[in-house]
Amino acid sequence: MFLFNMSGLVSSYCRFKDYLFNPLLGAVLMKEALRFESVTKKYDEFTALDNVSLDIQSGEFMTLLGPSGSGKTTMLMTIGGFVEPTAGRVTVDGREITHLPPENRNFGLVFQGYALFPHLTVWENVFYPLRVRGMSKSAAASKVSDVLDLIQLSQLSERYPKQLSGGQQQRVALARALVFSPELLLLDEPLSDIARWANRTIGDAFRII
Repeated sequence: MFLFNMSGLVSSYCRFKDYLFNPLLGAVLMKEALRFESVTKKYDEFTALDNVSLDIQSGEFMTLLGPSGSGKTTMLMTIGGFVEPTAGRVTVDGREITHLPPENRNFGLVFQGYALFPHLTVWENVFYPLRVRGMSKSAAASKVSDVLDLIQLSQLSERYPKQLSGGQQQRVALARALVFSPELLLLDEPLSDIARWANRTIGDAFRII
């Protein structure tokens, strides 16, 4: 595993097949090459990202490890399109996406707070990304079923988020991010409640991508 310092942010990357999950980090799984070119993000006088440049190749797994306020979430949100950088460029396979809105990026994101829809069942939460892409329930049934099997929650598909444990809610959030086969998968401290289950099963999920 290669470690390097980036604007005070301790980062590491490795091939995902060798990765042991750490719950206190952000992570990026790549199907396409990502490039940050001199990216800076400022909030008034505070600099969250300071002239960050990096390359992540297709198939690589980048992890961001650092204390609170070091820029991990800001970097993930910049990749996802939820935060626009003050300066610099972001490209995927040579295509500039710096100002592309999140809905036009085929990226999966697991939020730190899960962000599940409380009025939807587990099945409906996982189906939601396919629904907004115009897929019918009948066409999506096998995709949703497969990913629920993968995270071992098929038996709870009719439950609502409030009826699930924290770890189960995180697994639903991961399934929702996986079901539409994203080009990039962004995870913001997604494994803190999943514990030992994650080491094998989530690794299998990433290999499927």
